[in-house]
Order: sequence, then C-alpha cells, then structure tokens
Amino acid sequence: MTESVYGNVGREIMEEVVRAGCISLSKLIYICGHRVKNNTKDLKISALFDQLKLFRSTIQSLIKGKCITICDLMIELEKTPELEAHHQMRINREFIRIPQIDLNLICTKIMTEAVEKSSEDDEESRSPKQAKKNEEEEIDMESFIDADVLWSINIPQYHCDSRNEMIMEAMDNKFKDMMVDTRVIKIIIELGFAKDPWGKTGTPVSTPEIKDKIEKLPNGGLTSKFLKHHMDIFRELIN
Repeated sequence: MTESVYGNVGREIMEEVVRAGCISLSKLIYICGHRVKNNTKDLKISALFDQLKLFRSTIQSLIKGKCITICDLMIELEKTPELEAHHQMRINREFIRIPQIDLNLICTKIMTEAVEKSSEDDEESRSPKQAKKNEEEEIDMESFIDADVLWSINIPQYHCDSRNEMIMEAMDNKFKDMMVDTRVIKIIIELGFAKDPWGKTGTPVSTPEIKDKIEKLPNGGLTSKFLKHHMDIFRELIN
C-alpha cells in the first residue's frame, strides 16, 4: 500500500521504521543514507546529499499522510467522544510539526565514516565483538537536535487505509461496467471517515466538498461537470 503511493523510497523508509519500532527522523535518514553509500562505494557527496533530501521529502509526505506519528502520541484513551476529539486534535497538530533535520551534518557523518572505514583493516580481521561495537558507535545519533523526538508507525491509520481500500475494491467491481469515475467514490470515503475513522455511518459529505476535491485531480474538470450524474448512479445502485 505504501509503495503504491510513496514509491520504493517510501517503502524502504517504512520498513526501517517497522524494524526500529521508534526512531528519530535524523537517525532514520542516516540509516537509509548509510545504506545507499554502502551500496555505491564511489558515490559523490553531492549525489548523497540529493538522496538525503529525497528521504527527507518522502518522510515529510509520510507524516502528512499520517503514516507515521510521534511515539508519545500513540496512547490508549478511554473511549469517550471528548477525549477522542482532543486526542485527534493533538495528533493533527503534531503531525505537521516536523523537527529540524540537519542534512549537512548527516551527509558529513556518512562520508567521514566511509573514509574511516576504508582505511581500517578488513572486517574479517576484526573480532565479531569489536565489529559489533564499531557498528553501534557509528549510529550514535545523540548529537542531533531531534534525537529525543521519536516516531513510529501509525497503526490505526493503516487499519483505516486497509478498510478504505477494501471498500474501494468492492465499489470498483460494482461500477466497473459503467461510465463512472470511481475516484468520486474514493473521495466520498476519505471525506466521510476523515473526522471519525471508525464511525458506524461516517460523516455526511456535501456535493460542493466532493466537487472541490475532484476539480483538483488530473482531468477532474470533466468529472466535476457530470458529478450529479455520478451521484445519481451511486444512489440508485447502492440503494
């Protein structure tokens, strides 16, 4: 699901977050960048920096897409509307407060370690214990400004995405032989569950809201002109 939206880079980042459990963004970018450098020995510093920027921008997209969240916000709350609303408000606010990330420092650290590693004896000449110690020292990220801001997978959001995907698949099958743009259905699902992802009936969605979203999509203008026709078809067949 992540790869289809955020590409191979998004999948790689999410796999690393899953592996770590909780991780700072600087350390996450460092690990991904370090892997790139190891796989391409002659990688120039400018190319590495461009790759780090790609990791950062993809992480920002993952945060805005609510795929990852700050660890201390992933708490269990008593199921009351007031607490859930307050919790969601905090999450929405925190999701867009991305910590400062010093890409220059990360890039310098990776390149410096690569130079030091090349001047050392081969890995086989060191004892396994010493090799493990050196690896642990290499990923000490306490010097980074966001070291104590940890992020993790947003599990509830993945449950919602999976649920929405199953609904979309069912709707696609239902309307596949008709001249309709199923992106309208996707927008209705996303808007309907935006405020209360696990509500029994979802939130009512107005036609202007759907129209606004459709018009922002590629070739959405044509669908927007026939939106009433789409809605009539959906109501008739669903009912």
